[in-house]
Amino acid sequence: MLKFTTERRQVEVQIDGRALILRELTGTERDRYETSLVNFVDDKPVINRENVKAKLVHVALCDPDGRPAYDNVKQVGELPAHVLNELYDEANRLSGMKEDSVDEAGED
Repeated sequence: MLKFTTERRQVEVQIDGRALILRELTGTERDRYETSLVNFVDDKPVINRENVKAKLVHVALCDPDGRPAYDNVKQVGELPAHVLNELYDEANRLSGMKEDSVDEAGED
């Protein structure tokens, strides 16, 4: 028997002294994120790798009240690369996504 809880997983993080929460995406948020990674050229899916990490972190990172931590993806993308990489890896883990989920997004 598989047992689950609907309580979303989260991890507390601190960026420049600001307390934030990196949270698990809902199924709808995950689908919307994956859809944002695919463009169609000549009716064929092509992976859009621009801001891949910043897009995911933008959805997953919020303040303690659940509001987005940053106003837009561009602001998240301006975080230092090592910070963005760590946040992206953890957001992937929390949301049950595999490392190759970006490549799989274009296969549907």
